Parts: sequence; C-alpha cells; structure tokens
Amino acid sequence: MDKEILLRILVLVPVALIAITYHELMHAWVADKLGDPTARQLGRITFNPIHHIDLFGTIIIPILLQIYGNGVLFGYAKPVPVNVHNLRSPRRGMMLVAAAGPGANALLALVSTFLLFIINLVPASPITAFLLNPLRVLFAMSINFNVILMLFNLIPIPPLDGGRILVGLLPEQVGESLARAEPILMLGLIFLIMFDPTGTLNKILWPLMQGIVNFLLNLSGINL
Repeated sequence: MDKEILLRILVLVPVALIAITYHELMHAWVADKLGDPTARQLGRITFNPIHHIDLFGTIIIPILLQIYGNGVLFGYAKPVPVNVHNLRSPRRGMMLVAAAGPGANALLALVSTFLLFIINLVPASPITAFLLNPLRVLFAMSINFNVILMLFNLIPIPPLDGGRILVGLLPEQVGESLARAEPILMLGLIFLIMFDPTGTLNKILWPLMQGIVNFLLNLSGINL
C-alpha cells in the first residue's frame, strides 16, 4: 500500500464516520419531531457513531474501494427504524424523514466548502502548507464523500431515501406497490452497483457527482 492510499484511508475514516453518523442522526431526529419516537428510544439520536455504523458498509467497503477500486467514495450505515404509523402525517412525514439524510450531507458538503475557502485565503508559506495541507485534504474528501452519499441516496429506488420520497409523491396505491417491491428493487440496486450493465452509473450518476464536487472545489478556491 503506497503512502497516498494510506493517507486517503486515514482521512477517509473520520470523514465517513461524520457524514454517515450525521445522515442517520437527522433521519432519527426528524422522525422523532414528526411523532415517531422509535429511533429515539433505540438511542439513534446521537452523534456517537457506534450507534450508527455498520462494520461492513461504513468501514470495510470504503477502505476496499480506496485500495482496490477507482477511488470512488461510498459507504452506508445501519438504517434508522421508522414506524410510519406513528407519524402524524404518514406519507408526508416519511418523505421528510427520508429527505433529512441527504439534506444533512448537503449541509456538510457546503460547510466543508466554506472551511476550505477560508483555509485557501491563508497566505502560502512552507509553515502554512505543512499545517493546512492535511486540512485541505480532509475538507476536499468531505465534499466528495458527502456529495456522493447525498446523490446516491436520492436515487428514486426504495429503500434509498429517494425511493421513499418517490413513494410519497406517487398515488397511494402505486406508492404502496412500489414499497412492497423494496426487497427485489434492493437486489437490483446491488446488481447495478456491482456490474452496471446499462452504464447508468458511469454515464450519468458518477459524472453528475463529480461535476457537483468540482463546482464546490472551485468555489472553495481550488482550481481544477
């Protein structure tokens, strides 16, 4: 393992933990505010990542992608349990709960962009480079990871957040049928990620993600 990959992994761990923890925390917090205490009772309204991480999805997959993959940042956590029947407005409430996760990642990406912009205003010198370059790598990776996590979760396929939003937007019977097909759709989604036979990810999703990341990096003062 070369030094560059090792550095990426060392930076990736805190970035992934913060992004995924905040994503799940916001699902739980919004669900609680809208009437469902399930996640709160299970201790999911917390910044403690231990309550949210999935060993395989949060740690092993992102590291393997850095070592053997093409540098794409991706990971997931334990889903937040939501009892839709406890929500004061089940369909609207479930949409808001689902949107809270990607919204959290959008906020983290924007905060990382702002902090990177502030760092880039510091006059260059050997000392500032030594002190600030690790932070530049950290915030740049935070932008990358949070944008990918946000957009991937907005894919309109249950059980992703975008799929749950779509279920709420569709006519009730159609939405319920789509929700019942969640296990089959999940298998199809995993197959798409692994093999991408239609080229959807390579031709549409990954370029869109990279375009947003590049836009935010340019806003921060990094010329690409």
